[in-house]
Amino acid sequence: METDPEAEREASRLKGIAETKFKNSNLKSALKHAKKAQRLTPSLEGLSSMVTAFKILRVASKSKEWYQILQVEPFSHINTIKKQYKKLALILHPDKNPHSGSEEAFKLVGEAFRVLSDKVRRKEYDMRLRIKIQDEKVALDDNDDGFAGKETFWTACSRCRLLHQFERKYLDQILVCPGCKMSFEAVEAKESNVLRVFRSGRLSEKMGSADLKTKMGNVGLKRKTVSGDTKMKGSAGSGVDGESGDSRKEMGGGRGDWGGGRLRRRTSSVGEVLARSKPKLVEDREESMTLAEMQLEAKRRANQAKLKFKLKEKEMEKCGKKEKKREKEIERHRASKNKDLEVEGQQAAERIVDLENENGVLAKKIVDLRTKKRRTVKKTEDLQIVRQETLKKSVDLVIERHKTSKTKDLEIMAVEDSDFYDFDRDRMERSFKKGQVWAIYDDDDGMPRHYGLIDEVSVNPFEVKISWLDLQSNGDEGLICWEKQGFHVSCGRFKVSRKTSIDSLNIFSHVVECERAAREVYRIFPTKGSVWALYNEAALGIEGSNLSARDRRSYDIVVLLTTYSEMHGLSMAYLEKVDGFKAVFKRREIGCHAIRWLEKDDVRLFSHQIPARKLTGDEIPDTLKDCWELDPASLPSDLLTIGWGS
Repeated sequence: METDPEAEREASRLKGIAETKFKNSNLKSALKHAKKAQRLTPSLEGLSSMVTAFKILRVASKSKEWYQILQVEPFSHINTIKKQYKKLALILHPDKNPHSGSEEAFKLVGEAFRVLSDKVRRKEYDMRLRIKIQDEKVALDDNDDGFAGKETFWTACSRCRLLHQFERKYLDQILVCPGCKMSFEAVEAKESNVLRVFRSGRLSEKMGSADLKTKMGNVGLKRKTVSGDTKMKGSAGSGVDGESGDSRKEMGGGRGDWGGGRLRRRTSSVGEVLARSKPKLVEDREESMTLAEMQLEAKRRANQAKLKFKLKEKEMEKCGKKEKKREKEIERHRASKNKDLEVEGQQAAERIVDLENENGVLAKKIVDLRTKKRRTVKKTEDLQIVRQETLKKSVDLVIERHKTSKTKDLEIMAVEDSDFYDFDRDRMERSFKKGQVWAIYDDDDGMPRHYGLIDEVSVNPFEVKISWLDLQSNGDEGLICWEKQGFHVSCGRFKVSRKTSIDSLNIFSHVVECERAAREVYRIFPTKGSVWALYNEAALGIEGSNLSARDRRSYDIVVLLTTYSEMHGLSMAYLEKVDGFKAVFKRREIGCHAIRWLEKDDVRLFSHQIPARKLTGDEIPDTLKDCWELDPASLPSDLLTIGWGS
């Protein structure tokens, strides 16, 4: 909405005057000019906040009433006080409002909030405020009408004729009647004895309250009607129309409480008197009519009745036409609805046919998928059977080899001794416990690629009952192809299968760190700090494709820097052999460029875990610090020759 330029200039001028008055410590005049400017242009910048600040300072100049400073009702809820404080603080903050008085008002608002938000200080302040309000009320009751020491006058409302008492400063001004709520001019009533029906006062805040008491003597009323005007005249000891006893009961006699209703009696006006007398005049007129006049009157009445009847018939015809039109519209609407319903029915039928066709196609696809799934499951079961048979054969061969080695073939199980640590101490009879998972040497190349769960242990003589753990491929074609190529998978989910008993220590390599995923399911994956043999990817490539799986087994030795994660995979670093030692390895490179990240699907490249010990202590040379000694029994024979690393 566009503002009037003249009004805006005038508002700016008044705003400047208000600022000048405030600087001169004339707060009342400053507030007056600021309010005038706000009435002219409410949207003037900084004017609303200036008026708010002046109001707060005006209240504080009289007395520090904290509720009035925060502009809330006395004894308000703390939530209301907080909300109002935030509102005023936002308006009066000196950083956002650099106008006159904002800083002082902001400090007063903050002080008021500190008092009212503190439970102890607010309780004391509320108690003092209640005592003050009670004292004012008692003083008001003692003064009776609230006009003690003030000049007053009586006036009558020009509409409802009720008498009211006001301060004399409101004489000859336009006031609002407390009774009928209409405006009237306050003219002083000249009668000496009057009845006070309502008491009004601009200085009293509880106007018309039932707690205020009125002093009323035994004053009666007599009414005289002169030329249609009603005057009121007081006479002591008499009642209205001689009913002094009833009037005393209503007004309470002497000093009493006024009960609320209007204590006046309406007089009949000249118009009402004439209205009452009209029927009598008509009757007198009919009696004085002649016969011809009576006939004319009868015809006139008959014609009027006919006209009324015709008008009623026309109205009925109109109503009938309207009803017919309405019925026709309803029929058309019903017909259109029926057509729409038929069309919708046809469309629904077509949709049903389409859905049936789609369901048929989906059913066919589901059948195809089920057949494929059955075939895959059958293939997986066949592979597991073949794997179990192969494992059984390899274990039987290992056991048979162990038995024959006692007499003749001891050189087959011979293993190079380690340089520093004796790894055989970790696989003694007392090392076996129920519930452990042990790695078992493979019969193919003697590496610990199989896993067994210890069920029972007997020390003397030594015998353990184990359950073999078979890999769960879950139809993974990658794993199936990997096993078909002759490579064993050492990482994944393994399930408990057939049981067997073993009485030899030599087929066990080390305890495996695993996680129990279900009742008979175990998860085996590389963990941080462990050492593993990794199939060499170059040997697995195109160059070695014509070789057998056994001939293509070339290994890289790696140490795990992080534990395997199904989301991120794992990180590792390559190890190389230290010159002059059989099974001591060190990091090939140091730094971020020496770290390799292996994805989730590449975990199948791990061949087997190698038991390892990190070399520490005073007996170890300084050149071998931060090196690993690996179990020779888990290393290929080509890595055990001294000088391999060179």
